[in-house]
Amino acid sequence: MVTDLSEQIDSLDRKILRLMQQDSRMPFLEIARELKVSGGTVHGRVKKMKEMGLLLGTRISIDPGAMGYRLSAFIGIQINEASRLKNVAQELSKLAEVLEIHYTTGNFGLLIKILVRETAELYEILSQKIQQIKGVQSTQTLIILNTILERDLQV
Repeated sequence: MVTDLSEQIDSLDRKILRLMQQDSRMPFLEIARELKVSGGTVHGRVKKMKEMGLLLGTRISIDPGAMGYRLSAFIGIQINEASRLKNVAQELSKLAEVLEIHYTTGNFGLLIKILVRETAELYEILSQKIQQIKGVQSTQTLIILNTILERDLQV
């Protein structure tokens, strides 16, 4: 069960989070100077938010195109038996090309986001891996032509 932690943080916590979202490598002392508080205050606040489960970690963003990955797609997956849903999701999670897996309502039991280098690779992943997973009835692929907006939660 997910707990709403938004009421357990104050405006200073939110300011710290905003700065960390802009640059996850920003030193606590720099955050402290910007917010006119002590480094210990920032350290303590961040530690508290980690312990609460609010901060899931820090990460860097890599440009997929710079690594040769030029094609991303959403794939809707129909499952032939509801009891196989969890197993299909587990098998999909083993594929390095799969970035996201979502249980959904509507026509598909699962919606995944995939990242590949070219259409031939997409075809191979679909036909040789995804469609071979026991429980997958059918797939529908939506190739992403251009991402207009992609953002993190605004605090």
